[in-house]
Amino acid sequence: MGIENELKGIFLEESREHVASLENDLLALEEAAGGAADPELVNRIFRAAHTIKGGSGSVGYPELMGFTHTMENVLDRVRQNALAVDRELISLLLSCVDCIARMLDAMDHAGEVPSEAERAALATRLNGFLGGTVAAAQAAGDQAVAVVTALDKGRKTGRERCFRIRMRLAPDVLESGTDPAMLLTELADHGTLAVEQVNLEQVPALDAMDPYRLYLSWDLTLTGHVTRDDVEGVFIFVSEGSHIDITEEAPAAPVNQNSTAQVGALDITEEAPAAAVSVEAAPAAPRAEATVRAETAPRPEAQGGGKGPSSIRVDTQRLDRLVNLVGELVIGQARVAQACLKDGATPEAIAAIESIDRITRELQDEAMGMRMLPIGPTFVQFQRVVRDLAVSQGKQVNLEIKGKETELDKSIIEKIGDPLKHMVRNAVDHGLETPAERRAAGKPEEGTLTMAAYHQEGNIVIEIADDGKGLNAEAIAAKAVREGVIPADHNLSESQVHALIFHPGLSTAQKVTDLSGRGVGMDVVKRNIEELRGRVSIESTPGKGTRFKIALPLTLAIIDGMAISVGPQVFLIPLLSIVESVRPRPGDLKSVSGRDEWVTLRGESLPLIRLHEMLGVPGKACAAEDSLVVVENMGRRYGLLVNDILGQQQVVIKSIEQHYKAVDGVAGASILVDGRVAMILDVAALVRRAFAKARVAC
Repeated sequence: MGIENELKGIFLEESREHVASLENDLLALEEAAGGAADPELVNRIFRAAHTIKGGSGSVGYPELMGFTHTMENVLDRVRQNALAVDRELISLLLSCVDCIARMLDAMDHAGEVPSEAERAALATRLNGFLGGTVAAAQAAGDQAVAVVTALDKGRKTGRERCFRIRMRLAPDVLESGTDPAMLLTELADHGTLAVEQVNLEQVPALDAMDPYRLYLSWDLTLTGHVTRDDVEGVFIFVSEGSHIDITEEAPAAPVNQNSTAQVGALDITEEAPAAAVSVEAAPAAPRAEATVRAETAPRPEAQGGGKGPSSIRVDTQRLDRLVNLVGELVIGQARVAQACLKDGATPEAIAAIESIDRITRELQDEAMGMRMLPIGPTFVQFQRVVRDLAVSQGKQVNLEIKGKETELDKSIIEKIGDPLKHMVRNAVDHGLETPAERRAAGKPEEGTLTMAAYHQEGNIVIEIADDGKGLNAEAIAAKAVREGVIPADHNLSESQVHALIFHPGLSTAQKVTDLSGRGVGMDVVKRNIEELRGRVSIESTPGKGTRFKIALPLTLAIIDGMAISVGPQVFLIPLLSIVESVRPRPGDLKSVSGRDEWVTLRGESLPLIRLHEMLGVPGKACAAEDSLVVVENMGRRYGLLVNDILGQQQVVIKSIEQHYKAVDGVAGASILVDGRVAMILDVAALVRRAFAKARVAC
């Protein structure tokens, strides 16, 4: 059972990658509809469906295999240029991809399997395209397609045929993902498969055996109501360097001329036997042969003689543990260095310490790099979201993606998807206008939605921008006044008014739809981003569009923080939340009714939070002449009064929930170079605690 579960896990992981590839490539195919489709793109789509079909059979999932086979038949017609690509076909194929994804989730116990009726309905629509193809070909006088189809059907329903197959796969075929057992399974699906011989002459001694290379080859016999195309189709995607010989045992129906067909990169030639010229008794009929060869020069070995794969799959939990241990190593190395330098060290010892420091930093960078993934695949998945929303709302939307190569920690990429999806849906639903509205405003009928990612000041910035109608600040403020969020005589700036859309329950949507307008969502988006230690801001111009900017750390495992002291304790504030740090003058601090405190900084009044009171730290209270750390949350700035600022540090984050419990206002903990434990503050939670009973603005 252990091996079966491992194979099932590999199948699910690879199939989900193929599902993502199918979706993206189908969208690309739709963009090319009306023109000449890229043959490589079409082949890639067919290959993904073909691989899912074969894999599902090998892991015992016949329902998925049968459903994907029907989809594969339609894709095969597209591949043969016998079926035109249009929006209706792409929509159907995308629905089939969704169905396959749900079937995979059900196999992984992560959802319900699509009903048989749903699968049958999709299969019926697929078969409708197949039937419509032949009818259209006959009506148009294109007899070639009809004849090929008729011959195909006749051969499948006629007599049995027998093929001898010599299967000599390339030695490195396993590296390309081709499974010989899967090929044998596919052949067996077409009839009765007999293994005549398994050739072992290439198998080396055990100590010379490479687990990544294939040493076996097979001689097979396949008998059944099977066509030559069926057999050839099994091997259509074998890797370079493979040799596949297919010979039909019985003579095929006589033909008048030689015929040659091109299948991918394979030349298939069927020749009629020569006519007998002797007047003597005719000898036994010669065999008619059809040979398929995938013969190319074998690829050279990698330099250095390496034969293993260039990449391997590693459980992310093992990477997490590696990063954690490397972080501990960095802390331990820093403590050793501090102790040695404090007590005095020889030049040789100092040189050794510096060398170890350099090596540990490089090791840390390499370990962190293993968790970094490009954000491109996350962005690309929104092509489908935008396409479906635009179709449902009668809008024309062009999604532009920039900075796909920008890398983020895997854990951040996994968690940022939902917030981005909500913002993209809102942009299409509320931000971008209909073609008629855009024409009236003097804009192109097609709106533009841009998703971009780039590095800025040690962080990753993600932008979602549209060229739509922009935010209506007056409407937002009016709604906030009606909801009691702000007073009628507020003096908020336009940017502060825009930030109110992140307030729970505040929505200016004119109607409730399945997408938005229910008064929920943007506050959850902001909270999710803050949980990633990020922040979000808005820039909007009426009639020009809206831009959301999300700033995120490169990783959640390591944080750049500002160390501060509050009484005898040391805390860390993430640098991403800090605007500046200053030392205020006594006259800068003011109170209202002896309760709410404010600090005036360059003419701007900021709400004041005394951390020793907020955190309940005993000892010396934070005085007016102490240090002030200005932080930003939800577009507003706040002043945190602390005893002293100790400086910036890069630290490894530790979860306190695993050893204690969740603490409001604390994001985690870290060990400082002097061995002390410092709590990492959650600025957003501190602000919520400090002003839980106060209004957003006074």
